[in-house]
Parts: sequence; structure tokens; C-alpha cells
Amino acid sequence: MAELGVERVFIEKISSNNANRRESKRMLDHIREGDMVVVAGISRLARSTRDLLTIVDNLSHKNVGLVSLKENIDTTGPRGRFILAIFGALAELERANIQSRQRGGD
Repeated sequence: MAELGVERVFIEKISSNNANRRESKRMLDHIREGDMVVVAGISRLARSTRDLLTIVDNLSHKNVGLVSLKENIDTTGPRGRFILAIFGALAELERANIQSRQRGGD
């Protein structure tokens, strides 16, 4: 992250829904207009497509961009926002499949 010029890092150490993610909330409260949020992957930012799009909408209203390193997405342009929605849906599907396999013992 230092190579990317990231000044402040927020690390979430629990796997939970967005309502219980303290560091994510701290990060969202901390950001200011013109900031850029950099995440390793969109699955680290949100647990569902709805949550992801809500977070991105909130960032957009604050004039804050989002970059996801794993998916190579930058939401400062329309293509990045479109691709983000697609990857968000895929991440939600993958998470649901993992949970289903865990419940089924697969």
C-alpha cells in the first residue's frame, strides 16, 4: 500500500456482515472529499452486491474514488463503476456458493 501512496490503512480482522465491521465504519467516517479508497479486493469491502453498491454510492456522494487492486477497477470513471457492479454480483455469488458448500459439508 505504501507504494501506492496510501496514507492511512484500516484493517478489518473479523469476517462479518457490514453492520459489525468496525474498521470499515471508521474508514468510511474518516474519508474526505477527494480521497481515494484502495482495497485489496471488493470482497474485502462488502459482503453483498447491495452493500457494495451502497458503499460506492456513499463514496461517490463524498467525491471519493474507489480502487480495487485484485479486480483492477477504478470507480472514478463510468466503465469502472459498471465493471464494479458486475464483479460485486460475482463476488456475492461466490460467497453464497462457499457458504452453501460449508453447510452441506462439501
